[in-house]
Amino acid sequence: MSASSGFEKAVPVPLGLYGIGLAAVVLGLGFAGRVPGPSLGIAYEISWAGLAQAFAGWLSIRRGDNFAGTVFTSYGMFWLALATAQILAMHGVLLLSHKEIGLWLVLYGIITLFYVVVAVMERAVVLSITGSLLTISLFLLGSGMMAGIEEVVVDGGYSTFITGVVAIYLSTAILVNVSLGRRILPE
Repeated sequence: MSASSGFEKAVPVPLGLYGIGLAAVVLGLGFAGRVPGPSLGIAYEISWAGLAQAFAGWLSIRRGDNFAGTVFTSYGMFWLALATAQILAMHGVLLLSHKEIGLWLVLYGIITLFYVVVAVMERAVVLSITGSLLTISLFLLGSGMMAGIEEVVVDGGYSTFITGVVAIYLSTAILVNVSLGRRILPE
């Protein structure tokens, strides 16, 4: 088998979904107050939410999948930028308020809503559910941060955790189905 034919058969979507899933589980638990400190969350923002998704996006674009390429690359860059801003703020280089982070999350919630509409039009059921949950999570987290209402942020954390679990399932379903060459698990 040549390298190009193996590449064309490879599907980078599971990597991107594992990226958002694992990061959402860790970050959701952090926002819900179940894990201490930002260090692990920031590490997941950089590695899984940032780099893994950006890489999956670039591979998707190379394969001609504009939707997956755009979604994963934009999420990857979003999370890398947020992690960078948090690190700079922790070192006193940048002032970053909860209202600014909240606005950032709400704006990304709006972009995610557009992605959900495309997923619904493609009749991708589990992807639509994952995107809908992510949209709700981003709106809860963002609005809670902007308004300074901790209970809303905690609810957003639990919603983010659930989003992560669903994304991990979807990634696993796609990986199993592609690897076995037939539909075993619903996508």
